Amino acid sequence: IKCTGKHGDIDTGDIIKYSCNTVCYASDAVSEEDFHYMIKQFGFGEKTNIEVPKEEPGDIRHFSRWNGRSKPTISMGQEISVNAMQIIRAATAIANHGTMLAPHVISKVTDERGNIILENSRDVVNEEVVSPAVADEMLLMMERATNGGTARRIGVDGVRVSAKTGTAQTFKNVSDHGAY
Repeated sequence: IKCTGKHGDIDTGDIIKYSCNTVCYASDAVSEEDFHYMIKQFGFGEKTNIEVPKEEPGDIRHFSRWNGRSKPTISMGQEISVNAMQIIRAATAIANHGTMLAPHVISKVTDERGNIILENSRDVVNEEVVSPAVADEMLLMMERATNGGTARRIGVDGVRVSAKTGTAQTFKNVSDHGAY
């Protein structure tokens, strides 16, 4: 892939290593239906049912409402809203060879005598979001980000760490900042 920024020619692992936005145009190789399907497979747009009140499902518009720029911008994380627990849940699919697990804030609750009142278990949400081979390859590519890439500061000598960095943009309220 020819990176239009400072990276020159890069392979798919370098896309994640350098968090290269040029790859967003690779989304053109996938139909809108398939792209939307995979977003939903990773659990975006639905609540995780975490043990905290007021969780929002995020916002993933149906592909019938997308415009010509939607696939590239969604692939960069724009035109979509997700919560932190959805990102954690999606990451479990990569970390567990394609199997997505339900996140939990609480491992277990005991009473004053040590009796277990509640204990959360390993709850499978989706057996195969992606194949084990794809998940394992993604994990290896994400590891490259901690070895000289955009996530190098979180690398730990002697420990395999995988990461994906991103750049956030915040919504500017028109009433606070004037008309655009």
